[in-house]
Amino acid sequence: MSVKIGVIGCGPWSEVIQKCIKNNPNYELRYLVCRNESRLKNIKNKKILVYKSFKELLSEYIPDAIFVCGDPRTNYSIIKKAHDLNINCIIEKPICFSPNHFREIKRLHKLKKNKLFVNLPNLNDEKFLKLKKIVFKRKILKVNIIEGSMGPFRKNIDPIWDWGTHPLTTLYYFFNFENTYNYKIKKIINRNEIKVYNIKFKYEDIHLKILTGNYFKSKKRIIKFFFNNNDFI
Repeated sequence: MSVKIGVIGCGPWSEVIQKCIKNNPNYELRYLVCRNESRLKNIKNKKILVYKSFKELLSEYIPDAIFVCGDPRTNYSIIKKAHDLNINCIIEKPICFSPNHFREIKRLHKLKKNKLFVNLPNLNDEKFLKLKKIVFKRKILKVNIIEGSMGPFRKNIDPIWDWGTHPLTTLYYFFNFENTYNYKIKKIINRNEIKVYNIKFKYEDIHLKILTGNYFKSKKRIIKFFFNNNDFI
């Protein structure tokens, strides 16, 4: 039996997610939450039940799982409700904008009542996992990451919240640190919605640097590990 999934949000990225779900025989796109009347008219699949709010959906059905890719400002309330009803969910980044909300989400996740994932599939990529095994066989001096695209892609969301979460999560994933570090953040391009950030911080004796934003000619995801003797991967 396929897993019946509800997608929360109907913007451009939601369309990508919907296509991925439809192409997987183990899942069924059964529900869609969309507040945009014009986009609702484009939904031709009669098997997809459409609602204007998550609350309205829950008044009729409880999905097996949800993929949340709408307005990040609504993520917190949706995650809490999904936890209460034991609904597994995948959240598009950013999860939230409030440190207090994040701490509560983290607390709920540790209870393991339902499964909660952030949509960062590159962390499970075969090449990425192989790289993690290789680099820790040597003494790492510094790590540089360049990640971003040409934008803006998402309205009203600063690229540091959109693209910046990818490289930061990558570094947390590699080094397994949980403490909050003093980031030095410098905005090197700031033209209306076009922004590029330079982020620096240090973990133990390893220097970490991120260049991220939405002013690249094409999508970029580059990570370099530097070792002794000016060697790098």
